[in-house]
Amino acid sequence: MVDMQCVWNGEAVLGEGPVWDVAEQALFWVDIKKQTIHRLDPHNGAVQTWGMPGQIGCVTLDYGGNFIAALQQGIFRVDRSSGVCELLVDPEPALPTNRFNDGKVDPQGRFWAGTLPDNEVWDPVGSLYVLGSNGICEPRLAGLRCSNGLGWSPDCRTMYVTDSMVGTIWAFDFDGLNGALSARRIFAQWPISEGVPDGLAVDEDGHVWTVVWDGWSIRRYTPSGRLVKTVPIPVQRPTSCAFGGARLDILYVTSASIGMDAHGTLDGALFAFEPGVKGLPIPRCGISP
Repeated sequence: MVDMQCVWNGEAVLGEGPVWDVAEQALFWVDIKKQTIHRLDPHNGAVQTWGMPGQIGCVTLDYGGNFIAALQQGIFRVDRSSGVCELLVDPEPALPTNRFNDGKVDPQGRFWAGTLPDNEVWDPVGSLYVLGSNGICEPRLAGLRCSNGLGWSPDCRTMYVTDSMVGTIWAFDFDGLNGALSARRIFAQWPISEGVPDGLAVDEDGHVWTVVWDGWSIRRYTPSGRLVKTVPIPVQRPTSCAFGGARLDILYVTSASIGMDAHGTLDGALFAFEPGVKGLPIPRCGISP
C-alpha cells in the first residue's frame, strides 16, 4: 500500500498534462475543458491559475519561463505576465474538429504534442508533431485515434507513444540527433474494456508508469513491457502522471470528473505519492524567442 495524498481538489473537468519544472520547483498541469493552466507550489500548497483562449491539451515552459501551450487552435507561446498568446504554428488548419492532447519536451528540448478528434468518434485522424528549436513543426506519426502519453528511456534511445483508444503503448527507436522514430513495436497493450492507457512517465530505472482511465489505477512496466506493479488510485479516471519534488521522488497524478454519472468527491483532484523510485527531469522547451 502507498500513502496516496490529495494535494489539490479543484474538481478539474479534465485535468491533464502534469509537468514538474526543476527551475521553479513547481508542478504545472492543465484542465482541458475549463481551458486553464494551474501551478502548484508544493511548499505551501498555493495554486495559481491562468485562463486560456481555447481548450488546452498540454503545457510546458520555455527558457524564459513563459508557457508553450498546445491549444485547439495550434501551438502558442503565452506570456505569463500579460497573458498575450503568440501563435507559433497551426499544423492542422484543415481539421478544425481536431484538438491537441498530451505533449512533452524531449531530452534535447524539442516539444512533442499529439492531436485527436474532439468528437468521441475516435476516427484515426490524429497525428503526433514535434516542434524544434528552429520553430519548424514536423509530423512524426499519423493515423492516431487518441494521441496521448509520451516518454523517453533514460538513455534516450527509446520513445514511448500512447494511442489510448486502441489500448496500446508503442515503443520506437529514437534518434536524439534529429528526433526520428523507427522500429515501431507494441510495448504494452490490453483491451480498453479493462481501462484505457492514458498519460505516462518514465523512472530512472527505465520503467514506464502509465495511468489507466476508467481503471482506478496506475501501472508500472519494465523496459521489456512486463507489468510489475499496480497502484490503486481513489478515482475512476486518473489521466496522467509526472515525477516531481526536489529529488524527483514524488509521483503526481491528475484526474478527471468529465462524464461521471455519480460525481465523486475526489474526481478531478490532483494526487501525490512516493513510488519508491526517482523519475527523470523534464527540460524546458528550447524554442527560440
